[in-house]
Amino acid sequence: MKDELENLTGPMLDETKRVQQKALEQYYAHRNGRKKFKWGYPVVIVLFLCMVVFIFPLQKPEETTSNLYIEPIDEQFFLLAVYSDQYNQGQFMTKSDAIEHNLFFAIERSALLTYAKYENIKIDKESVLKNAKQSFSYIEGNPLSKLKHEKMLQALGLSNDEYKDILIKNATVNSVIESFIKERGLKGPKGKYIGQIHKEAREFYYKHAAREIEKFETEQRSKVTEKPPLIEVQTPDTFRFAEKEHLALDLGLNDQQQYEFINVNMTFDYIRETYGSLIYEAAPIKEYPFHFEPLFYMDYKRNIEQMILQPKWREEALEVLELLEIFERSYIDDYPFLQ
Repeated sequence: MKDELENLTGPMLDETKRVQQKALEQYYAHRNGRKKFKWGYPVVIVLFLCMVVFIFPLQKPEETTSNLYIEPIDEQFFLLAVYSDQYNQGQFMTKSDAIEHNLFFAIERSALLTYAKYENIKIDKESVLKNAKQSFSYIEGNPLSKLKHEKMLQALGLSNDEYKDILIKNATVNSVIESFIKERGLKGPKGKYIGQIHKEAREFYYKHAAREIEKFETEQRSKVTEKPPLIEVQTPDTFRFAEKEHLALDLGLNDQQQYEFINVNMTFDYIRETYGSLIYEAAPIKEYPFHFEPLFYMDYKRNIEQMILQPKWREEALEVLELLEIFERSYIDDYPFLQ
């Protein structure tokens, strides 16, 4: 029994000494800043890299900003839209109002293009080109539209080819919503989806292009100088239209003590409605006798000046010219052609 116990204890003591020796080696290695290489580390590293390679392609562009395409706000398109509001819509409009009105649409246009790119929306290029071509054909085939188009190109320093590029981009924007609805498989009236898609695009664009938006808005608004408010006054009896009782003819004094109309847009509408027969007679283009608007304003005015020589029109013509003198001063900062 004693021999068997010794035979068993001997190996146990040897194993104990071996474990103690290994523990001491590990202790001194740790204290001296040295660690033995463990084969488990490479396996962990390889697994980690595999996870990165697998997850990275699943990231959205918004998570990797450097890869996100941001459609810049197109200043050329914006200026064209401002011009169109001021000159091609049959009305007079301050530059400030035209800028504010079109800032929103210029930003929304870029937002839709950016969001469509992000969502991988496919645009029907054939349809886009077809629509752009139809728009240009209409301009070329309509004498009044062609005349306005030529005046616009001259005012903005654009060529026909540059304008065609703008038409293509406009047609692309117009097709984006259709493409969103088609690719998302949305059913029913389109109206209920359009607002939501616009909202998504705006929120996405404002999130990723806030600085560009702020910079663009600041630059465009800086082009307008705010006018001091008018001081409302009584209409002097010396004016021919003094007896007219109408809100549209309310007068104010500017900071140079000159008369301007307080409700200048209403005044213009009043002139067209009250003196319709005279305006019709003064039309420079007989095919379009009621385009008494910015692009043809000076032509109408010259004809009205000539009508003073006709007894039938003399009194009305003098009254209208009196109104127009104040009207022009009211818009002098917004329409350089009136200066």
